[in-house]
Amino acid sequence: MFDFSGGDSLIWDKSGMWVFLLVTILMGGMTAIATGRAVASTWRPLSQAIVYAGALAIAARFLHHALFEGYFVVAPAAPAKGLWYFAVTFVILAVITAVGYRSQRASQMARQYSWIGSASGS
Repeated sequence: MFDFSGGDSLIWDKSGMWVFLLVTILMGGMTAIATGRAVASTWRPLSQAIVYAGALAIAARFLHHALFEGYFVVAPAAPAKGLWYFAVTFVILAVITAVGYRSQRASQMARQYSWIGSASGS
């Protein structure tokens, strides 16, 4: 089904591992953490943060395509590869977004409901 020859792997495309680490993990990851924290700070559900992670994944794939000649979401030459690398980018950014969401929500809950964890009578 997929032919991962010519420099492609299951995680990063023909642009290479360092481009993947720079664009998806570093730039996309920092944006995903900020997105998750922003959604949580407005008390919105995690599902909304995951939708925003999809938009971040499209933006990251566009950067791969425009700057480093990687596959976009739907690549005319190899549409299955474009969708595969979008799915990989989406899963990674969705997990990072969820981590940012959960960390912000945990600090919100501890600050808002600090009396729940305190001992009675103190």
